[in-house]
Amino acid sequence: MAELLTTANHNDHWNPHPQYDSFYRVESGIAPNNDAVWLKILEQTLRYDVSGTDESQQGCLRRLELDSYVFDGKAESQQDLSILHLFAYVSRTKDTVTNNNVHINLGLNPIFNDYTRWPKNNLYVPSNIFKIYVHDTGEKDVQGVPVYKISLYGRVQGNAAVISLQPFNFRTLKSHNAATRNYTDPMTSDFTTPREKFNALLKPMSSDFITQAEMEINRDNDLMRDTSHPIYPTAYEQVYKNETGSTVALMPQTTLLTVSPKDDIGWTLSLIKPSEWQNYQGFKLQILTFGKVTFKNIANFGYANSDGAMVLKNKSDTIFPAGTIINLVHYNNYWIQE
Repeated sequence: MAELLTTANHNDHWNPHPQYDSFYRVESGIAPNNDAVWLKILEQTLRYDVSGTDESQQGCLRRLELDSYVFDGKAESQQDLSILHLFAYVSRTKDTVTNNNVHINLGLNPIFNDYTRWPKNNLYVPSNIFKIYVHDTGEKDVQGVPVYKISLYGRVQGNAAVISLQPFNFRTLKSHNAATRNYTDPMTSDFTTPREKFNALLKPMSSDFITQAEMEINRDNDLMRDTSHPIYPTAYEQVYKNETGSTVALMPQTTLLTVSPKDDIGWTLSLIKPSEWQNYQGFKLQILTFGKVTFKNIANFGYANSDGAMVLKNKSDTIFPAGTIINLVHYNNYWIQE
């Protein structure tokens, strides 16, 4: 007969089997009540080939892949839940976007947004923003590929906030010609478990929060990407074909509005009404038009205007050619074409 596990016969050594804990997470300290809202999450050197270096210099990776849940986990007032995705690798082929040998994909996708606490939590001020810097060290490996150092930072909203990461996908790939066994660096050692590697990678999270100015010191020449503007952005598209007239009501998540004729019949776009999540200074909206839509220029810059009215560059009603992308900036209660 199987023996029941009790506190008397099991687990008296502070969880001797952590590998079975599916709720493993790493969390930061508590943010102070000031403008120190940024925290270094990780820093890692990316090198394509480590030939010619001694073992103490082989704590490098060729590829880093991390997917993790992001949440606060401490404050009852912060209940947002997101997924952080980071994929970074170095290769002999240059990235077609950045013209660098390092390839970065960074994104933060919300799973649950606690809109009950608006306006503190909204699309303009998300609970977390992540920013990655890519620094060219000036060194090249034996194959002529530059050596890079990547630094990932996370931002919280302020006082008493915490960053908690619960990984569900974490993989690394050592550089070419790395030592079969490395005793010195936990990220590349054959003797460390994935959990030990993860803890070593996220060791900077135990540091204090810093200000944005402190984070940006000596970063002028670094490549930067953040989760607000990822390197390969995904737009939230809303399609409108004059279903309800000349006024469009934006959905809360819309960043791209596609307008087109219905049954090849033209129509007039007079007003674009933002939701409460886009109704702030500086929100940028992209509009893709398929032609035969007349954009009404019924607003005047600096004057009282109707909610959702537009100020166009040519100051007149316009039908843009099919395939044109128009960029509008929300200012006061109306839109200005960039």
